[in-house]
This record gives sequence, structure tokens and C-alpha cells, in this order.
Amino acid sequence: MFHSSQSLMTKRFLTAGYDIYITSDHGNTPCIGLGKLMGTGVEVETKSRRMLVLKDFADKETLLKKYGLIQYPKYYLTKDYDYLICDAGDSLDAKGEAVMTHGGITLDEVIVPFIKIKAVRNNG
Repeated sequence: MFHSSQSLMTKRFLTAGYDIYITSDHGNTPCIGLGKLMGTGVEVETKSRRMLVLKDFADKETLLKKYGLIQYPKYYLTKDYDYLICDAGDSLDAKGEAVMTHGGITLDEVIVPFIKIKAVRNNG
């Protein structure tokens, strides 16, 4: 939630010609690794290792079955990809490894929001 002091600071930066970047963090949750993805042609690029974004060349069905992943129904996301999320308490880390990961299994926990407010008047 934006507080009045944050709003005032944001307005001051915009007036001075600065672009503003806003993001948030959702905390951490302990997980046990299901196993790292190997030989699938897919890499997990995020630190949390809880979600996969796949293009049509990946074998989605095998990944769903092997790791017990949950297919996200693509609400609010690009329909050109498939989104697979680990179940609660699971991650795509080394099998059996206890790790601390980012967030839970809901979309708002798996994807970190990022907002850019551009100082249009001063930057064109």
C-alpha cells in the first residue's frame, strides 16, 4: 500500500525528471527439491526454482507427470506459453535438498510485480 509520504516522494522524483520503478517481495517459504531439470531443453532461470515458462517445443506432459507440477491456466499472462508451478513445499532444486524459496504457489507469489512510472513531461 502506498503511504502519503511515498506518494509525495514519488511526485517529487517525477517532477525532477526521474523515472520511478516499483516492485515488491512476498517473503520466503521452505521447500524440498524435486530434482533439477536435466536434458529437457528447459532451464529454470529464476532463483526460486518454483515455476517454468514453456514454449511449444518443450514436453509439457512429461514435466507435469515427472515432477507433479500444476499447470497455471494462463489468466493475465501471454497465451503463447505454458506455465507450470511446483506444488506447495516443492521446488526444482537438487532432489531432497532443503531450500528457502520465494513465495507460495499462487501467481501473485510466483511472479514478482514490476511497475515503471515514466516522467513523460520531462523525458519526452
